[in-house]
Formats: sequence, C-alpha cells, structure tokens
Amino acid sequence: MKNLRIFKTEEEYNKETFSDYLPYVVMKKDDNKLIYRPQTLYNSNNDSDIGDWVDLGLPSGTLWVSYDLGAKKKAGYGNIYMWGQTGNGCGSPSDCSWQKSPLNGGYSTANETVIENNKKTFCSNNVLIDKYDAAYQLTKDEGRMPTMPELMELFNNTIKNLTTIDTNSVTPGVMQRMNAIRLSSKTNNKSIIMPAIGYWSEGERHDNGNFYMWTSFGSGGIGASMVCMLSDQLNGSLALTSSPIIWGTLIRPVKV
Repeated sequence: MKNLRIFKTEEEYNKETFSDYLPYVVMKKDDNKLIYRPQTLYNSNNDSDIGDWVDLGLPSGTLWVSYDLGAKKKAGYGNIYMWGQTGNGCGSPSDCSWQKSPLNGGYSTANETVIENNKKTFCSNNVLIDKYDAAYQLTKDEGRMPTMPELMELFNNTIKNLTTIDTNSVTPGVMQRMNAIRLSSKTNNKSIIMPAIGYWSEGERHDNGNFYMWTSFGSGGIGASMVCMLSDQLNGSLALTSSPIIWGTLIRPVKV
C-alpha cells in the first residue's frame, strides 16, 4: 500500500509532522505479537486533526468529535479559545485578553455596550454565526460548536467516569498525566474523553482538573455560556455559567 506508513513505536509516531492525507498506523510489539492501532487522518489544510465523528446513540442523533478542536490526538487537549475566536486560538494564558478578543470593537477596556452591539454582528438569535464559530471554520463547515441543549443531552444520556490520560501536549517531549472525563454511551460501546484542564484567564490557568467547554450561545453583557463540571461531582448537574468572553477554554465540535 503506497500510502501506508508503519511506525515501530508510538514515540516515533508522536514525533512525526504530518504533511498529507495519509492513513497512519502505530505498530507495537506485545507478547511477541504485532498489534496495529489505526489513527485518524490528518488534514494538512488545517492546523489540527479533527478526529472521528462518534455516534453515542443520543436521542437527537447528534455526533460528537473524538477529541478537542486543535488536538493532535485523543490523549491530549486542543487549542484554547476565547468566545468568538477562530484560527488556532490563544497560544498562552496571557493571550486571553480584552485586547485580543474579536469582540473588543477597538476599545482598550471591556465595554458591555460595545460587546452587545458586536454580538448583533457575531450572532444570530444570540448564537455565533458560522464566520465566528471556530469549529465550523476548522472542520470546513462539517461541524460546529455545540449549543447548550446539545451539551445537556450529551451529559444526560451518557455514563460519566473520571479517568486520567497520559499526554505530552502540555510540555512537548514530556509525558504528563491529567484528569479527564470519559463519557460512555448508554446504548452502544462507544465513548469520548473530555480533558479537564480548567480555563485560562488573566494570564493564568484556573481550576485545573475540572472540565470546562464553550457553547455557541452568547449570554447577556460581556458574557457567553460556558459549561463546567467538577471532576469530583460527576453524578451531579452540569453547570451552565455566563463567563467573560475573554476567558479561554476548549471547544468540542458536533455534527447534526
């Protein structure tokens, strides 16, 4: 197979910089047997691999992508975005600022009136339009950011378990562990993993170890709707909060 490349170790795979739509497979030796683990395809036109669309058997039929927007693999987290931000998001916590927010309207300080006016351009019925939806842009109109009802449906119709994942996304070349929430279907054997990395604000990472994610809904004032789940309250309710649009957190695309 001309487009098939075999990696002898996962470390070798993780060091690779992909440059084409090619199927990649990791090969490892276990008890003298060769085990092949298929990887998703990498789109060289984007800066990230969007992963696979996963059918968790939800009542609406909504599909969730297998990992965060901007992540290179499931065992890691993706790009950090302010609300309404597209592209590759924030490179560091200090990038999550009013000056770099797409909704600042050129004003040097946070201005509720400016944001409310800009939301009329950025939103339709208080939901981000495609131009300012990072998930829509990076999946090339295949997916979009989730709505609040879609997130509620996901959490109400899956089994939630706290887990940890090994990742070298935090510091390149260094394997680290982080909290994550595994959401398993109640109707089939499929699941997705949500890294619990908190959020970025005021130049720092906050609430690391708990799960946060943006929805597409713009709440009142300078806020937008972010979801939060504490890792030690997996059986509790999902908190929907109006968070400042300059906070940075993860985006997980959906497809309907």
